[in-house]
Amino acid sequence: MSAPDLAAAPGGDPATALAQLLAEERACLLSGDLAALPRLISAKERLLELVQGASAPPAAVLDRLRAAAERNQALLDAALRGVQAARARLETVRNGGPALNTYDAAGRSSTVGGRGPSVERRA
Repeated sequence: MSAPDLAAAPGGDPATALAQLLAEERACLLSGDLAALPRLISAKERLLELVQGASAPPAAVLDRLRAAAERNQALLDAALRGVQAARARLETVRNGGPALNTYDAAGRSSTVGGRGPSVERRA
């Protein structure tokens, strides 16, 4: 379900539509389709408002929705950590990696790898 389509939910129930949307979000997270997530946000917000505005769903339904949302949040957190780790790794590779300090036979310190001396250019 790519939009909050209450007609697709049995009986036009917003809680069921939200559960379906959370399942779609989970599938996107598990498949790595992070680009699809922004379009789900407004649909999720709208359905959540409908669920809150409707007559109170049974506690079991709310518990299932909460569990699905918490499970998705854990997946989102993991995806964020993965993106941050990838960004840090790319930055390390881009900057030449960490330097290694070694010593020669005479005891003189020498740096291997890492960023070489940089030249600052001014206009």
